[in-house]
Amino acid sequence: MAPTCALTEPAADVAGSTTEVMPEISSQRSAAEALLHSLLAARSECEAQSDRLNRADLYKAVTGRSSLDTAIASTKRMIEHLDARLAAATARVEVKAANVLRQNGRSGLHARA
Repeated sequence: MAPTCALTEPAADVAGSTTEVMPEISSQRSAAEALLHSLLAARSECEAQSDRLNRADLYKAVTGRSSLDTAIASTKRMIEHLDARLAAATARVEVKAANVLRQNGRSGLHARA
């Protein structure tokens, strides 16, 4: 049996409730954002060091991208994926809420202010 992941499996299958998964997705997105900022700072520092020491990045010379460039691109894709998962979870919550409101309206139950 394959392991499940709250970030890739449908919310109902993992946590039983979309709203239970949303904080986890938000937390993972915050961690990815912090990682991205660290990688960008590290790339700037490495480039400055290379310039000061007049040394070329051999990996970048061969592949066209530094290893930090690759990590930054991967982290940006991860953030985009998490944003999409969060948007999908939010949409599911909104649909469920609309259905409940619609159902309550039909059954004569109304929320009181």
